[in-house]
Amino acid sequence: MQPKYGSAYRLGGRLVLTAAHLVASVGTNCRVRAKDAFGEVDAKVVWKAQQADIALLELPDDINNVQAVVFGRLPGTRKGEKFKFDMFGYPDWAFTKLKEAKYRPEGRHIEGEIFLADESGGGLLVLEPKRLPSELQIARHLENPEPTSPWN
Repeated sequence: MQPKYGSAYRLGGRLVLTAAHLVASVGTNCRVRAKDAFGEVDAKVVWKAQQADIALLELPDDINNVQAVVFGRLPGTRKGEKFKFDMFGYPDWAFTKLKEAKYRPEGRHIEGEIFLADESGGGLLVLEPKRLPSELQIARHLENPEPTSPWN
């Protein structure tokens, strides 16, 4: 929530994974919210990657630990297998217009599939989302003087 509004994922214990551009330097506090779990609290920035947009936060001691998430490895085969994915974030196209004619960023839960046979030019997996921005949302995004990906 503060200093910037964005999304995060609770990894386990009291650790939270988020984007580094959302937080200040290591050792500083930021305000986070988990409506159903603990409300709003101050968390501490405990790590920021140097070469990637990733940071770790630690929730206060009085927040209950949670079971750690399980990470897996996708099969090395490229035989046309596909897997489902879920992501949550604040893509550039996800805005709600307020009465004051301003736009507010809104989070979106996106489901999709990863086709192992598909690969980007950089060797990364290609995500195929089921929810896409509307033509109006794309047009508004392209009005930006410095257009970037609508998924940023």
